[in-house]
Amino acid sequence: MAIKINGGFGKISSFNIVTAAATVITPPPPPPPAAILYNYQGGLTRTVTPTNTGSTYGYATALSGDSTYAALGSNSPRWVEVFKRDQDGFYGRTQNVRMELGNFGRQVTFSGDGSHLFVGANGSISVFKQNGNGDNFELFQVLTIPNPGNGTALGIRPILASHDGVTVVANDTYQTHVFKYTGIDYQRMTYYSNVDDSPTGSTKMSSDGTTFLTLQSGSVIAMQPDGNFSNDINIGMTIESYSMSGDGLTVTASGPAGSVIFDRTAKSSPIWNEVVRFSYFDPKGIGRCDSLNSNGTIFVTSSAGNNGGNGHVRVYRKESTGWVYHAVMSESGGFGFTNAIAENGSAIMIGAPNNGVGRAHILLGEQPI
Repeated sequence: MAIKINGGFGKISSFNIVTAAATVITPPPPPPPAAILYNYQGGLTRTVTPTNTGSTYGYATALSGDSTYAALGSNSPRWVEVFKRDQDGFYGRTQNVRMELGNFGRQVTFSGDGSHLFVGANGSISVFKQNGNGDNFELFQVLTIPNPGNGTALGIRPILASHDGVTVVANDTYQTHVFKYTGIDYQRMTYYSNVDDSPTGSTKMSSDGTTFLTLQSGSVIAMQPDGNFSNDINIGMTIESYSMSGDGLTVTASGPAGSVIFDRTAKSSPIWNEVVRFSYFDPKGIGRCDSLNSNGTIFVTSSAGNNGGNGHVRVYRKESTGWVYHAVMSESGGFGFTNAIAENGSAIMIGAPNNGVGRAHILLGEQPI
């Protein structure tokens, strides 16, 4: 092929371009990101106290993925308070959210990107979307289910959202419901009934919305959206709480005898392997809660204790040599009734709903180590 070019710096009569089959070299895949580990023992602690006194704030807690936003829910006054972190790590209240729905505020969660806030009440989930200036959340839609039957538990049990807020998973008494944003509104796309018709636990979900984790007959089971199940994860002890990492590769389960961690090599794998067990004596208490960060490197388990006793929060980290015990915290006033961890692991939020007015403590980790 000949191309003739006339230029301003004299004339180039012609030249030939020879084409040949190009050799395409596929670059190697990038290495997996290094584990992000924060030192909570050396970090700062912020106490978040609501403006409404005499409440049970701390009954529900939530952090956005990068810990910019925090939310405190309550069991009784139908309020949710939203806080935003400033450059010095202090959380200032930006908004009170109130709706005349029974037990509004019983559950709260953010989408990982902080664009959506989901609030549970008796039989419903209220969806709030962040406005343009990033300070307030405005009501977008209230999610319910048709012919609820036992559905009044919808919104009372924990709510899970994908990182982008497009997928929402929640339980009523006997079913797991999956809602998706269609570009116009949220619609219930499918639901799963428990195979033995026993009450479901609180379903967990990977941050991309592709894997669900549910409790059935005392076993933890991972489930794909098409209904395919993985092998049962046999815990071998009483389960009171469990969690799944955002990448869908790590699962924890906890009870009075301790905690156990499982992992798998890929989300397509049905095989789960037990990694480690942590044994401790922790009498059955109210509000036991497990949380994992997105890449499954930080595990938080807590319990508020019994009969006014101190609650406990334990933190474990996955280092190059394996899982290690990192920190333990103990306090009265329902401390540990709930906990939440930011997707990136930068902060842990611990609810204390029985401490007079109710409050939460936010542990800001030092820079990643």
